[in-house]
Amino acid sequence: IALHFLAPQIVDYRVSGRMVSRKGNRSDTAAPHGAFPCAGVDQWCAIAVESDGHWEGLRRAMGDPQWSRDDRYSTTAGRLDHQDEIEGHLREWTGGKPPQEVMNLLLEELVPAGVVQRSSGLLVDSQLEHRRFFRYMDHLEMGNIPYTGHQFRIGGYDSGPRFPAPILGQHNEEVLREVLGMNDDEISEAIIAGALG
Repeated sequence: IALHFLAPQIVDYRVSGRMVSRKGNRSDTAAPHGAFPCAGVDQWCAIAVESDGHWEGLRRAMGDPQWSRDDRYSTTAGRLDHQDEIEGHLREWTGGKPPQEVMNLLLEELVPAGVVQRSSGLLVDSQLEHRRFFRYMDHLEMGNIPYTGHQFRIGGYDSGPRFPAPILGQHNEEVLREVLGMNDDEISEAIIAGALG
């Protein structure tokens, strides 16, 4: 189902014979790139330095530490060659700060970053709130609960959801009559036989 996502790797293999291997959150074209531990229990911030401009922004966000001035890190190619060293230093910096602080410091310098959240944190996420990602609807059994919308928004299009999830059997009659064309006797037989929930 998701084979199309592997197209670049398949083409690379056909052209170069290079086999793809696991690399975690690392990228072939950006470094550092991954989720870095922050202060607290199981707290992380994802960081993606995709250009030399991002690298300069990361340096500024960290206070331009001496290690970051190493000329080997000044280009993407150099950073890709020295990812282990850079990530070690970066983990020291992120490890002493809450993930929200790390993200804010980086975003102020236009470096792509985001807090890695638990599901419980999503309902209070300011960006998701701003994007009106969650919509509250009245469910027949669970009451007023949040439903997720699309991750994207298109002008003039209701990105849903438009109605709450159904309960078991809520649309039986509608489906049986309108879709399957069953009459009263056939529906009664199905109910007696225990075929319907």
